[in-house]
Amino acid sequence: MRILILGGDGYLGWPTAMHLAARGHEIMAVDNYLRRTIAQQTRSEALMANPNLHARAELFETLNGRHIEVRIGDCADFRFMEETVRQFEPEAMIHYAEQPSAPYSMIGFREAALTLNNNLNATFNAIWAVLTHAPQCHIVKLGTMGE
Repeated sequence: MRILILGGDGYLGWPTAMHLAARGHEIMAVDNYLRRTIAQQTRSEALMANPNLHARAELFETLNGRHIEVRIGDCADFRFMEETVRQFEPEAMIHYAEQPSAPYSMIGFREAALTLNNNLNATFNAIWAVLTHAPQCHIVKLGTMGE
């Protein structure tokens, strides 16, 4: 199957991408690096540096001989989502592209608004892009429900 994974750089998205690619599915992993950006802004980065999504995909292909296509962009931007779905033509979409609501959104209004915008608009845009460009695509939505 052609499977689009939103939030492909995340701690759920990347293992899902590797698992499905290893089983022969055609995978595109999409991410906007919001989680990485927030970690830098709040000085809460991982103890060990993680390769970016392109580097992860290259390493995975070198070790496993399976390709994972990578696209960096914002799922809360409808034009980006529309173009991604139109070009990739997924048969299934796994939607992990959500910012956990706590504790980041509790810092203040700006952080809460960013979280709300990201989570609701990414979901709305994913649904609308599928409806418009890949109506037979199955959507599996998993996430923190950080609304």
